[in-house]
Amino acid sequence: MVIIDGKSGQLANRIFSFAFFIANAIEYKYTLYNPNFDEYEEYFPYIEQNKFLNYTIKTRLSENETIDKFLRQNLERLRYRLPKIDKNKKWIETLNISEYDKDERKYDLNNQDFLKKTKKILFVQGWNFRDYQNFDKHSSKLRTIFKPQQKHIDNVNNLMEKQRQDTDILVGVHIRRGDYKDFFGGKYYFEWKEYAHFLIQIKDEVENNPKNKNKKVRFLLCSNDTIPAKPFTDQHLDICFSTNHFLEDMYALAACDYILGVPSSYSMWASFYGKTPLRILDKKGIQISLKDFSPIKTIDHFQNGKVFKHNTE
Repeated sequence: MVIIDGKSGQLANRIFSFAFFIANAIEYKYTLYNPNFDEYEEYFPYIEQNKFLNYTIKTRLSENETIDKFLRQNLERLRYRLPKIDKNKKWIETLNISEYDKDERKYDLNNQDFLKKTKKILFVQGWNFRDYQNFDKHSSKLRTIFKPQQKHIDNVNNLMEKQRQDTDILVGVHIRRGDYKDFFGGKYYFEWKEYAHFLIQIKDEVENNPKNKNKKVRFLLCSNDTIPAKPFTDQHLDICFSTNHFLEDMYALAACDYILGVPSSYSMWASFYGKTPLRILDKKGIQISLKDFSPIKTIDHFQNGKVFKHNTE
């Protein structure tokens, strides 16, 4: 039994982290318990119902609210106390990969040493647990498990129906500013006019392509920041906005024809879920072409074989 002990970032990070373990648990048939998806359970029917396609995967060990609350609140205490009782590690172990997270190394969940430990009660901590092979193998099941509640799907569908009117290509744009001023030294922080410049390149490519005669392109802008329309409308860009709901924005991006955005698990999950071609804005002044877009197979890995890595230079 594997117990995910700790929270890795916000929604998209938490989904990817959970999804790697789900795929691995399905493949190797061990019990998986993740009590740390609690803020987001209500948005996904399979997770809220604690069913997970009838695999032995749970976010709640007990459907009794009092017992479940006790287990969640005392998980850290159990992690510290139980190994002291089982000093020889016969039935309880912990695996903390903080050194992997620090060095940006990946821990392969297909590791035989890890799989042996799943026969015990294993507490795992860290972000860089990966199983790319089984994530891809069980991708359809992951999309089912992380399908949102119907009301959010309906909101996205209504948005898409409206915004696809009078246009031929809908490009989702994931804009991230705020905390990106400091993230990796601000290398992924772009001014509004820089975002507009990227979109102009796409617009020009569509409109100047003889094969796309009279085709129009519209841009769906999504951000956790307030987006001013003027830098875009001044450049005669056809823009629209999502619902500004953190979940619906991500799944709206997934429903677009293309996604453009800064390096983020948020836009990567949208690309994976919708099988939507993604182009990452990884440096200033880059040229944007639709041929460079490719769907995400799993985090950082594209269907065209490219792998995203942060350039620290």
